[in-house]
Amino acid sequence: MATACVAAPTVEVVGRAIDADSHRAAELLEKAEDNGIVTLVGHRVRFVHPLLAHGMYTNVPAAQRRRMHRRLAAIFDEPELRARHLALATTSGDRATLQSLDAGAEAARLRGAPAAAVELLDLAFGLGGDTPERRIRLALYHFSAGHPGRVRALLEVTIRDLSPDHLRADAVSLLAVMGLLNGIFPETASLLKQALNESGEDHSHRAQVLIALSFARLNFG
Repeated sequence: MATACVAAPTVEVVGRAIDADSHRAAELLEKAEDNGIVTLVGHRVRFVHPLLAHGMYTNVPAAQRRRMHRRLAAIFDEPELRARHLALATTSGDRATLQSLDAGAEAARLRGAPAAAVELLDLAFGLGGDTPERRIRLALYHFSAGHPGRVRALLEVTIRDLSPDHLRADAVSLLAVMGLLNGIFPETASLLKQALNESGEDHSHRAQVLIALSFARLNFG
């Protein structure tokens, strides 16, 4: 079960997950290897076929899976791995789990993996963590991952639900940037003027909007 719950399992990780030392974990895994279930390559563990991992993971009670993910969340220090296991260990979004998913998603973005960031924020949404701020970040990750349709859908709903303020300005300006990249300059300039009016005294945000607006106005004369 521990092996099936981890993307890149090792003998050491499996041992810690089952409260055993590496020697004992290796003995147990070698029995599974003798029966053609897993294979050991150095300290790495692999199921001999993905269907075996899938069957092991899905054909046990959900509560058992959650307990294993809870153990694994306590083992990993990497933000992405810890966040994923925390999310899969619960059925509701407590503050700590949602914050962990936010941190893990941002770590994924910074390492150039927007699709992984999208997946982690989707887990947050599935746990009831749907907020305008998180929706805008999810749109940004989808934008980086090359999913323009999803970006527009998220931002349009967010803009509709928010009152005019700096947060809605963020959503409007991101929607406008997507328009810039698609060559829709007049409509984009109108959106950026709206974002500028709603930015208030946030000079950093106003500067970003003005740069995009100058680019849009230049391109449609």
